[in-house]
This record gives sequence, C-alpha cells and structure tokens, in this order.
Amino acid sequence: MWHRKMLSSSFPIEYLGELIEKFEAGVNYPPISEKEPTSPWRVLKISAVTWGEFNPRESKPIKPDIVFDDSLIVKKGI
Repeated sequence: MWHRKMLSSSFPIEYLGELIEKFEAGVNYPPISEKEPTSPWRVLKISAVTWGEFNPRESKPIKPDIVFDDSLIVKKGI
C-alpha cells in the first residue's frame, strides 16, 4: 500500500506503459508451512519487492513436487 504523500519529487514520474511491456496473471500454489519439506523455489509476492529491494521473508514456500513452466521464473532484464 502506498499513499500520494509517500511520493517524492526526487523520483521521476513515468507512465507505466513506458516501463512495462505486459502484465500477466500470476499463479498460486497451495500454502504450506516452513516446517514442511519445501522446494528451493519460492513464489514471489508483490510485497517481497514493494520497497525497491528483495525481502525474502515476503516470498512463499512451495511443495518440492510442484512443477512449473520456466516462463514463470523472474529473470533480469525481462
């Protein structure tokens, strides 16, 4: 969540369409506990990157047997 007062004049204002090529619907997996066996892969939540740096506590564990398409992996520059 953010509020207009949080915006600083030191940040340039850009149209989202100039920065992002496209949006795609995300995927969701059944929630599991950190105490269960987990995959080394995790689901990236928006809250994990909201403040401009990665917060690993805001990513969700998934079961080790979850299979997903490579297109779902976040890659630099894409």
